[in-house]
Amino acid sequence: MWRVSRGPFSSYFKAWHLLYTEQNEQEQIKRGIFFLCQILKEKSALKASKRVSLELKVICAVSFYATGSYQRIVSMGKYLGQTTVGKYVKEVTDALNSPSVLNRFIRLPLTLAEREMTRHKKLLT
Repeated sequence: MWRVSRGPFSSYFKAWHLLYTEQNEQEQIKRGIFFLCQILKEKSALKASKRVSLELKVICAVSFYATGSYQRIVSMGKYLGQTTVGKYVKEVTDALNSPSVLNRFIRLPLTLAEREMTRHKKLLT
């Protein structure tokens, strides 16, 4: 990417670049949440309720995983209490820990040959 370090447009370019980067990051987060919701719909028993969508449950859980705090989520959501958010985090965590979801993303070497190949790869890096 080219850079503009001096001149009349440098501050404009920096602001534009920051805005563009933030928009890209937000779009990637949206796609990631949507992907995770699709996987959980297909492979787990996690469902939306009458009042709360599956997406909101996943967003609450991911936000908790990222920050380690319920308080930020509770302060941002007008009708979400700490116990409600805690319940959503537990539901999503249980769904993510179900074997059908885990097996999609985590694969451990099962045979001795696979383990040896993994060890050999680690030694090379």
